Amino acid sequence: MDGRETLFWAEVQGGNRQKPEKFRRRMHLRFLRASAYAESMGLPLVFVLLGKPWALAGVGGIFVPLRSDQAIVLSEWTKYGELPEVVWGQVVGNKAEPSQPNARAVLCYYRIGLFLFVAFVLCLVDHHKPLTGFRGRR
Repeated sequence: MDGRETLFWAEVQGGNRQKPEKFRRRMHLRFLRASAYAESMGLPLVFVLLGKPWALAGVGGIFVPLRSDQAIVLSEWTKYGELPEVVWGQVVGNKAEPSQPNARAVLCYYRIGLFLFVAFVLCLVDHHKPLTGFRGRR
């Protein structure tokens, strides 16, 4: 890049959910490993992380501060062939586009809301009857 030999290090998040803190720690260690290797070889580093939106959401801050010969690229799997342009010394990434909720999820949330509303109304109507198992303070 820019007419120089460059180390391009790509990490691909496997798609399985893991604890966010564990994932951030793993990516930070891999970035440090890549950074040390690039520095030992005298090469600039482009570190790319491809993953799902949940994985990319909290990792941007773990890579700073960056040296002027390092660049971080964060991108979703679905953005195949559309990596953002590298900016030396910065973390860049594709902007997450708002996803459209599917019809099944909307129906599920509607049913849950309707159930909670009916339960609330029934509690108001039967306010003179105590809730089962509730004894209050003695």
